[in-house]
Amino acid sequence: MTTAIAAPPLYMIRAELDLNAFHRWAGGRGIFGGHVFDEGFAMHKLLRESFGDAAPQPFRIIAPRGCSRGSLYGYSEVGADELRAAAETFACPLQAKILPPARIDAKRMPADWKAGRRLGFEILTRPVTRGARVPGGKVQEHDAFLAALPQCKDDRTAPARETVYAGWLAARLERGGARMEEARLASFRRTRAVRRLGRAASEGPHAVMRGTLVVEDAALFGRTLAGGIGRHKAYGYGMLLLRPAR
Repeated sequence: MTTAIAAPPLYMIRAELDLNAFHRWAGGRGIFGGHVFDEGFAMHKLLRESFGDAAPQPFRIIAPRGCSRGSLYGYSEVGADELRAAAETFACPLQAKILPPARIDAKRMPADWKAGRRLGFEILTRPVTRGARVPGGKVQEHDAFLAALPQCKDDRTAPARETVYAGWLAARLERGGARMEEARLASFRRTRAVRRLGRAASEGPHAVMRGTLVVEDAALFGRTLAGGIGRHKAYGYGMLLLRPAR
């Protein structure tokens, strides 16, 4: 007889973020240089250096445009006390100023999501599809919307960007234990992403989607919430923020 292993607890983390100190640290480390500053890549490095294996992932940076302060949200298997202890041990003084340990808060997420429950959501995504492998072993990525255009006979049959991205997200939610009822494109821009210093940046979509989903597989949905959705989850994409369903 086998005994089911309980899933580890999941915590939602919020930390105050000093953006001026963040940019100063990134510049001093050579992350903010040349023509590209990838905020998600820089935050990925900061979290790993400050918290080690306890670093929240997926995460999301939320800051009003033009403001010097914002918030970092993320999911973690450890609570605020463990994160504060890790930061006090590993973070340098400037890193501790960027995300002050005393300003890290956490709440425990529900353990049982119950199939059939409707939830509103918001998610920052990088909706890309994978293409052919190029010389050197790297797999090309393509904007899911641009990848859909060659299949259209003319402009009149071309889908809307929102439609393509909603389909892209619905497929991934379905694999993650949820059915998407509806989704809309709240904001979109193209950004350049850095994944390794010294390597060329890649351009791609940066899209915020909002909508409603229905939980179909409670255990699988819980794992999806903890792990994030889509690619680039370690760099600020794929965190499902939940809200009451409309």
